[in-house]
Amino acid sequence: MSAKISPALQFLIKAAASASLVYFLFRPQDLGALLAQMWAVDPFYLGLAAVVYALVCIPSAVRWTIVVAAMGHRFAFRKALQIVLIGYFFNLTLISSIGGDSVRMWEAHRAGLPTEVAVKSVIIERLLQAIAHLLLVLIGIPFLFYRQTGTSIEVIAVFILATSVMGIAGILLLDRLPLAFQQFRLVKLVIGLSGDIRGILATPRRAVSTVALGLINQIGTLAVVSLLALGLHLPISFLDCLIVVPVATLAMALPISIAGWGVRESAFVFGFGLLLLPAQDALALSALFGILTMAVRLPGALVWLLTSRARGSNPH
Repeated sequence: MSAKISPALQFLIKAAASASLVYFLFRPQDLGALLAQMWAVDPFYLGLAAVVYALVCIPSAVRWTIVVAAMGHRFAFRKALQIVLIGYFFNLTLISSIGGDSVRMWEAHRAGLPTEVAVKSVIIERLLQAIAHLLLVLIGIPFLFYRQTGTSIEVIAVFILATSVMGIAGILLLDRLPLAFQQFRLVKLVIGLSGDIRGILATPRRAVSTVALGLINQIGTLAVVSLLALGLHLPISFLDCLIVVPVATLAMALPISIAGWGVRESAFVFGFGLLLLPAQDALALSALFGILTMAVRLPGALVWLLTSRARGSNPH
């Protein structure tokens, strides 16, 4: 019998990974100069970035209601938006986006969705977001080739994209596997998703709207990083962000850190370093982005408390 790692130990392992990466990256830097650089950010661009980032939740909520409708149920936009904000908050406190998505599933069930629909709709919404994410990575790769001619970099970029595409394609085709493969427990857990996702993508209106909303999400994040770069007076264009940020956020989704800390900084230093941005500038941008993420998503805690209180005062 294999030993199961407790959630507390998993959290400690991820926290240690984040702390180690942050220490390794920040240790060679002049922390005083780094903090001064972040503190000197232009408040206009910082405020504008905060507004744009706060609005990113809207396409996510709309996409989720479309998915639930495709599964034969109705989910009000207002309720979906509340739960998305709650999930954003728990992404800060739990392990990567997996923790926040688990909370979203539970809150959606408590809001009236059947358990299976609550679970599947969140997973499907995430996968549709991933498809849009990969489209943006695909758009950025030719620009990476133009800016960088190193064969190793090109191989890494293509490998990341190809692996992600094959993973999503595999999920879409799980229910077409031979029956012998469908007996595995993990396959059984997600096999029902294949038909549901294909059903959404087979309907042009739903396919276009869900993928377009995903692209709006991603472009919003690119705009946030670009605005922060402007506020820090860094020589980074929106096109540079298109090359680096989608791959960085893809790496942040891996359940190996707390809220992406350490992984994001590593990706920014490496990615923007390819575009000749000094490591300190990349770290300042990444840390400011991380702090802004916390500030924008903390109000989700208030939404959670208010909805829990309202549910408690009106249990029926």
